[in-house]
Amino acid sequence: MYFAPRNITMNFYIVYVVKSFNKVLWINKLKMKLKQLKFRCWHRGMREMDLLMGGFFDMFQSVFSKEEIIEIEQYIIPLSDNDLYKCFLGKLSWPEEISENLLYMFKTYSKNLGLNNS
Repeated sequence: MYFAPRNITMNFYIVYVVKSFNKVLWINKLKMKLKQLKFRCWHRGMREMDLLMGGFFDMFQSVFSKEEIIEIEQYIIPLSDNDLYKCFLGKLSWPEEISENLLYMFKTYSKNLGLNNS
């Protein structure tokens, strides 16, 4: 008896289901991270920073990559409100660890608000 085609089909189906399930898990995890990041951006402590970071998040949330979300969590959120405000004003440089694309988003947002001459 020859059962190879059925086994191959079954293996393909199992791999497809596992990949689909992992993709769903990744999407759910990404949605949860975005929800947490939104909260952290809108609840900084200083009302001015709530408006700046919350507005930034709302403007760019649809284009954030997974890496950019991680960079914001690791390098931007831990900054003090005063240092972050100075970064928006251009008086302090943004953390060197963030990507060029994220830096461009921050500078574009600052320029659109008229905060500095980025």
